[in-house]
Amino acid sequence: MKSIALLALASLSTAAFAGHPMTAPAGSHTYVPQEAYFGETELQLDVYGAYSSTDGEHGTGYGGGLGLNYYFTRNFGLGVDATLVEGRRHEVLETTLSFLARYPFEIGHIALAPYVKVGLGMEIESTAESVLDVGGGIEWRINSRVGFFTEGTYNFAHDNDYLQIRTGLRFVF
Repeated sequence: MKSIALLALASLSTAAFAGHPMTAPAGSHTYVPQEAYFGETELQLDVYGAYSSTDGEHGTGYGGGLGLNYYFTRNFGLGVDATLVEGRRHEVLETTLSFLARYPFEIGHIALAPYVKVGLGMEIESTAESVLDVGGGIEWRINSRVGFFTEGTYNFAHDNDYLQIRTGLRFVF
């Protein structure tokens, strides 16, 4: 019995000393894959300035807003935003819920995502009106967490269609 135990111990100990230690050859580099700029799912916060142009009763004005987007796939998502711009008599608040479709691509360290959007919402000045907006834009990612974007939408309101342009920062969580 002792001889079987010694034989087993000896055979296991030879495996511990077999071969040479593994080291990388001199001058070789370890490849670390780059993190993707656009994720498979993303939660985003938009902070932007806005310009609205119309010949209608609201008039032309500047303002800003906040948006929250969630991409449930790399290409499709939903967004909600609130934009406040100056009007002729009062400030105009527009809130929309939008469907978003983007096509992100990365070439080296350049990461762009052109996108289109369609949204439904409310435009509130002295009264509330429904609004449909259709548009598109482009986002440029600095890294996987911060990007710049600019977009334009044409907004169909009850009696006051207008063009809106937004430019701002997008933070990804």
